[in-house]
Amino acid sequence: MQDMFQNFDAEMLYSLAIGLAVVFIIGHMLYVLIKPKKFGSAFSADEFRSQRKMAQMPEESSEEENQQSWELLQIIFNTYTWVSEDEEGEELRKPRKMKEIVKASQLMEQLIELKPTDEEVVAMMNEHREVIRSNVKRSFDGSTRLIWMGVLVAIILALFTLIEGANFFRSFATWGAFFWGPAIIYFIASLTPQFLIEKRASRGGGNLASGCAGIAFGVLGSGETVRYKYSDGTTEDDNSSHIWALVFGIIAMFIFAITISLWALVNYFRNYVFYI
Repeated sequence: MQDMFQNFDAEMLYSLAIGLAVVFIIGHMLYVLIKPKKFGSAFSADEFRSQRKMAQMPEESSEEENQQSWELLQIIFNTYTWVSEDEEGEELRKPRKMKEIVKASQLMEQLIELKPTDEEVVAMMNEHREVIRSNVKRSFDGSTRLIWMGVLVAIILALFTLIEGANFFRSFATWGAFFWGPAIIYFIASLTPQFLIEKRASRGGGNLASGCAGIAFGVLGSGETVRYKYSDGTTEDDNSSHIWALVFGIIAMFIFAITISLWALVNYFRNYVFYI
């Protein structure tokens, strides 16, 4: 009896740990997506003058402050990864790592504290503001096939329950949630910063999750009709391969749909933690 309770407690703790981990991951992703983005509005010299006046500072930034601002702008530029040189020998740089964007943002905060009023400085600040904001903007960079497969498996599962007289929509919302739920989490986990999308594109390669989903859909469409022609001129079509393709395709879809949670976890770490 004591062993039974110990096993029960261990299973409870294991389930609780997994549940808390899932809640944390979802909460972290939503926080990253919903939290206010830095540098929401464009900088302006007039706004800095107003801020300097409220802070009882000279209305115009000094030569020393302007020089500090230019130095910080240069450091921000040098923070980015070197890409190439143009025809005039000017360096072209852009963020390729999250730590570069974080550092650039911190330096931008120092610039804002200086409240420069030099128009050229402010214009350059706005250029870097756009670089930072455009590179952290997220877009879906996952497998739409995998998402559709999760939804289709949920529908198929709900249809199977009709055999026992269950309500389709109730089954889809309950049993089907084991597949469309991970598909939703996978979608969120696959929202990728623009700099990372471009970095992966430059490395080349395909989407492994999309390839796995493609296998399942490929099996579904692999059936062929075989036509037999007899000596008397009559013909007969054999469509059994379509049935087998349907059966094996559905089985493959269920197998790959079970892995959606794994792909969601992988994309969470890639797009929200390690940025690789």
